[in-house]
Amino acid sequence: MEIASVTPSASSDGWESDGEAEINPLPLVWEGKTQDDIHNIFLEAQRQIRDGQTNNSEEMLNIAITGYEYLLGPIHEETVKVSFTLATFFVEQNRIPEAYKVIERSSRLHFEQLGIDHKRTQQHIMNVVELLNGWNRNDDALAFLGRAKELAEGNDKPAGRKTGRRGQRVPKQLAATQQTLLESAIRSVSNASNLDQLDYGLSIARTHASTKDEAVEQILLETIYQSGLNIEKAALQHIQAWAELLDVERTENRSQQNLARFDYALQAFKKVVDQFPWNQPTREKFKSQKLIEACLELGATFVKADFLDDARRIFQKCDEKATEAFGSDDERTIWMLISIGLVYQKYKGWSAATQWFEQALAAAMGVYDKDDGVIISLEEAMEVKHFSYLNDEGRPYKTIFGVGGLRIMPTRLHMV
Repeated sequence: MEIASVTPSASSDGWESDGEAEINPLPLVWEGKTQDDIHNIFLEAQRQIRDGQTNNSEEMLNIAITGYEYLLGPIHEETVKVSFTLATFFVEQNRIPEAYKVIERSSRLHFEQLGIDHKRTQQHIMNVVELLNGWNRNDDALAFLGRAKELAEGNDKPAGRKTGRRGQRVPKQLAATQQTLLESAIRSVSNASNLDQLDYGLSIARTHASTKDEAVEQILLETIYQSGLNIEKAALQHIQAWAELLDVERTENRSQQNLARFDYALQAFKKVVDQFPWNQPTREKFKSQKLIEACLELGATFVKADFLDDARRIFQKCDEKATEAFGSDDERTIWMLISIGLVYQKYKGWSAATQWFEQALAAAMGVYDKDDGVIISLEEAMEVKHFSYLNDEGRPYKTIFGVGGLRIMPTRLHMV
C-alpha cells in the first residue's frame, strides 16, 4: 500500500484539521481518499503491527486518525478506535508519555464537544479506565477517574496546583480521591436507573479491588442486587459483579469460608445463560461476545478457588453458547477456547489445559491457512506442552483476537 504521499496536516498535536472541514461540513473525501480508503489504511497498519513490521505503522495510524477526524469527526467511534490503537501501540513500545498524550487529546475533545455529563463522554471515561487498567496503570486509572469526577461536580480548581509540586501531592490526593470515589460509586449503584451507573460502579470496584476496602464488596453486592432486578437487561453487569466479588473472596482467602457465595454465583450463571437471547442479529452479536467474556471471567475464578467441577460446567456451557451464537469455527469461539486453555495452563498445568487447546486447534484448522500464527502457536503448544502467543520466529498471530480494533490479548479478561 502506498502511503508516502499522504501526510497528516501540520499542527502541534499532529492531527488538527486544516480548516477545510469548516468550509465543507459534510465531506466525502479527504486528501483524495474516501472513508473506505482510510479504513483500509487502518487495517493495513494493524496487519503490520501484528506481523512485527512496525516501520510505517505509526504514520499510518496517524493518517487514519486525521482522515477519520475530517470525514467523521474527532469523537466518532471509528476515530476513537484508531486513537486507542495508536495509544496501545505506544504502550507496547514503552512510549508511555506519547500514549497518554493520545488519550488526553481524545478525552479533551469529548469534554469540549459533548460536555462531561454526556452519556458518550461518560462511556469514554470508562473505556479509558479499562484501557489504563489493562496496561497495569491502576494508579493512573484512579487519578483519571478522580479528575473526571471533579470536573463533573464543578470542583475543578487549577489554582490549587500552585502550592507545591504535583508529584509531592499525589499520594494524599489519591487517598482522598479513593474514598470519595467509593462512596460515590455506592450511591450511584444504589440509585441506578440505567446500565451506565452499574458500569461506573463496576469500574470503581475493579480499580480499588487491591485495596481490600470493605466499600468494594459493598459496591459489588449492591450491583448484584440491582442488576438482578432485571436480568434480561443487565445480564452482563450481573455476571461481571459476581466474578469480581468471588475474586475478592479468593484473594482474601475466604473462598472456603463462604461457599454459599460460590453456589449463588453458579445459580446466577445458570439463570443468565438460560434467559439470554443468544441468537441475536449480526449487528447485536457483540452483546453475546461480551457476556461470554464475563462468563469466562466467572469460570476462571472457580478454577483459581479450586472448585474445578463447577468451573468445568461453566466453561462447557460457554462453549455451547458460543457455538450457538457464532458457530463452532468462528474466530470468537476459537478465542474463547484458547482463553479457557490459558486459565487451566496457568493454574492447573498443561494436562488440564490440553483438551481446550486441542479443540481450538481443530476449529482453527477449518478456518485458517496452515501457516497462520494461531495454528502454528497451537501446534507448537502440542509439541512443547505449553501454549505461547508467539511462535519460535517471534512473530505474533496473523489473527489477533480482541474488540474495538484494539490489539488486546486474553489478559483483558483479567483471568490470568
